[in-house]
Amino acid sequence: MFGERPSPGLLFEAAAQLCAAHGALYGNDGRVQAAYIGKLSKLTVHHDPVARCDPITIDAQQLSYSLAGALYRFSLSSKQQLLVDGTLLVALLHAQT
Repeated sequence: MFGERPSPGLLFEAAAQLCAAHGALYGNDGRVQAAYIGKLSKLTVHHDPVARCDPITIDAQQLSYSLAGALYRFSLSSKQQLLVDGTLLVALLHAQT
């Protein structure tokens, strides 16, 4: 899925897509039309990406939610070794009534 030696940017993209999908699917009002990555902060690359055959675990936790967006903390690891982590803000676009 990530290729021979995935870049930290590609690993972040996987986490960002997970958080955006969660924000869009689980918005409290049920009218979320789209989710966009609004802001990335505190991104830390801890180790070089692993070999292609090593499984990568993506973990994301929603820290806060409002109608405008959701804040997430995320991390990616392999074999219990932290690869990248950070926080990101997902901006939510709501359907018009």
